[in-house]
Amino acid sequence: MRILDRYLLAEFATPFAFAVGAFTLILTSGVLFELADLLLVKEVAAATVGRLLIYRLPAVVALTVPIGILFGVMLSIGRFARENELAAMRSAGQSFTRSVAPLLITAFVLSTLTYLLNEKVVPVTNHAYQTLVRQIVVADPAAPIDENVFFRAGEDRYLYVGRVDRAGHQVWNVLVYQLRPQGFPILTSAPHGTYREGEWHLFNGVTRELDQRGFVIRETAFAEMVYRLPSVDRYLLANQKTPEEMSRRELAETISLFAQAGVDLRELRVEYAMKLSLPFSGLVLALFAAPLSATGRRPGQRAGSAAALAVLFSYYVVTSLSRSLGIGGVLPVTLAAWLANGLFAGLGAWLLWRAERP
Repeated sequence: MRILDRYLLAEFATPFAFAVGAFTLILTSGVLFELADLLLVKEVAAATVGRLLIYRLPAVVALTVPIGILFGVMLSIGRFARENELAAMRSAGQSFTRSVAPLLITAFVLSTLTYLLNEKVVPVTNHAYQTLVRQIVVADPAAPIDENVFFRAGEDRYLYVGRVDRAGHQVWNVLVYQLRPQGFPILTSAPHGTYREGEWHLFNGVTRELDQRGFVIRETAFAEMVYRLPSVDRYLLANQKTPEEMSRRELAETISLFAQAGVDLRELRVEYAMKLSLPFSGLVLALFAAPLSATGRRPGQRAGSAAALAVLFSYYVVTSLSRSLGIGGVLPVTLAAWLANGLFAGLGAWLLWRAERP
């Protein structure tokens, strides 16, 4: 590596590490309040609470790495610009793009590692965290069941519940997806039902059999149907998964599995697309922040940190808004997931072009 490349990366490393550590601590503090309640109020063993904290850390780190990239780029490039070191590089014949190339490459590598962390580690630790919390907190027969969650209810069944009334032991918008050794599964849907340990009563529902192409070949209405399911305990706890507990592959399989069932899957499709877009937010923010820090007024370190917070806030406002519009059907799924990345990458490319002008 060239001396200047090493010099720039050394300047980047300190604010990057500080930002990752600081924001990890801030985000973890919210989890600590919940864990303190488990420890002091519910008298959960300290070792169990420690396990919960460890399970939560990978998800927090996956969120803070892009933030660290943003702060590292803005503060390092800002110092170089403020002390005219970038101008010295330009006068020596080195373009601005070449000067910041090590940071952009580093941002790409860190974003790729964040994606792998989100795919391989975070779903496993999130699932372990949520399973343990469900085991601790809940006690009634359907308490492990969350609303709007698909989970496995036996070796050959998947179950979806739209709404749960735990006090009245009632469920609404129930879908049972029963696999068969040959042919397509049998779909049973019911607007309402009741439950007790190991037994569910579904009312005024419909059972549909599908052919190999996914078309309905037989439809039977029923006034009441009794489903005897495995005890809603450790088995269901271990097999229930929210989108945060799934990798992109698992989420894609879930979407494909229930695509024929008439369930609104738009939110899951948006989450699937964002599992790819969000890990690469660090690269996008680096592309935007590098030329932004080198143009205009040369801020000090505090002002540079404030500017980084402003950029970060703007990015997540756009991300939250586009996600909501995607779930609501206002924006196409792919556009909703990538709008913030596309907008900031486009602005970054324009700023980079301006920075190259003499």
